[in-house]
Amino acid sequence: MSDTANMDEIAALEGRLAAALDRISTGIGTLSAGSGEGGNEEAEAARAALAAAETRAAELAERLAAMESAAEDNSALAETQAALEAEQSANAELTEQIRALEASRQASQDEAARQAA
Repeated sequence: MSDTANMDEIAALEGRLAAALDRISTGIGTLSAGSGEGGNEEAEAARAALAAAETRAAELAERLAAMESAAEDNSALAETQAALEAEQSANAELTEQIRALEASRQASQDEAARQAA
């Protein structure tokens, strides 16, 4: 982009920002002035909405913390299950080795018995 285009974009953004600040200022002035009973009601409604939003944010933060904790628990469970599967696999291999050794020992005994006879 050229410098002129950048400057035009910055000027447009400055205008939008100024307009937004004016609207905010007008809204704060209206609430502060408390234009009669209606202004107080609006201010109270805004405070109640703010309190409700803060409560909801706290609830969501608690739920997020609980979900993160559950995710950590799930991770630990997955690691434990993987370790269990590895142990079961190792036990199966050892069982096969024991069966092979037992078969070999039995074959040796049978051969020794035939030679003795």
